[in-house]
Amino acid sequence: KIIQLEVIHTIDISGLPFKGPEHAPVTIAVFGDISDPIAALEALLQQVLDKYPNEVKLVYKNFPLRNHKFAVKAAKAALAANAQGKYWEFHDHLYQNYRNLNDLKIQEIANKLHLDLEKLNKNMKDPDLQRLIIRDVKNGREIGVTGIRAVFVNGKRLKNRNLLGFEQMIVTELKTEDKMPAKDAPAGHESSP
Repeated sequence: KIIQLEVIHTIDISGLPFKGPEHAPVTIAVFGDISDPIAALEALLQQVLDKYPNEVKLVYKNFPLRNHKFAVKAAKAALAANAQGKYWEFHDHLYQNYRNLNDLKIQEIANKLHLDLEKLNKNMKDPDLQRLIIRDVKNGREIGVTGIRAVFVNGKRLKNRNLLGFEQMIVTELKTEDKMPAKDAPAGHESSP
């Protein structure tokens, strides 16, 4: 017999917006840089959410790369938009405009989404957002994330990043969910961190 041990990492998702049911048995955490999208992964994540609408929760962990000068500001803008219930919409617009992100583009996106600009700009300066981003980066480094698009399913690193790989891990997690203790702190859907 071969025994294969799998490391289960603790991933702090408290205070982060998510897609899917709050108490879903499976949590997918993606460490990413909002200023450097990978369209194929975004489409794949949507397929997974569509296939498992009641079983999967998706959380985006901020992991801005140092060589992307606007990455932290973009992450703050999306998190600040969350206070107005528009995190994912803002996130998507940032991805669509990642090649030309700047202060003006942030304001344009906010206008397009009918956000209160004064409130958004005030929220972007909130030190709690900076702390949240720092926490995400630190959490990622502690569990071995070295670049963007590291994906974890209930704390286990996803190696096979295609639909079949997701399905296999999700089905395994669903089969063992009753035996596993809760690993994630609850977070509010589209709530302010």
